[in-house]
Amino acid sequence: METIGERLRYYIENQYGAIKEFCQKFEIHYPGLTSIMNNKRPLGMEVLHQIKKALPNLDTEWLLYGTKRLEITNIDNGLVVINEPSETYGNNDPGEIALLKYLDRPSVQDKLKAILRDGSK
Repeated sequence: METIGERLRYYIENQYGAIKEFCQKFEIHYPGLTSIMNNKRPLGMEVLHQIKKALPNLDTEWLLYGTKRLEITNIDNGLVVINEPSETYGNNDPGEIALLKYLDRPSVQDKLKAILRDGSK
């Protein structure tokens, strides 16, 4: 999972199944959320706040940067960390995290696509 949208879709589908039902239950605008999940618009602070309110155990560091933790749960005063199944995001290298964050930007992705498209001519 490379983007915020992919990670968000993964988490919601695994916790709630249907995204539309999740949106209805927590009063989140369905078209707006699916636009984020499809990487057509960035995740804004207002939507992030709604998601965090609906999913308090979701690790926002994992959501935003793809770092190792997926969910943090407090069970009987003990901390339980659930890891993402992929090993890709297990690296805590700050340079790699910064690069992944930078590559998640739609403007950067558009520039890279243009370079690849123009370079193949």
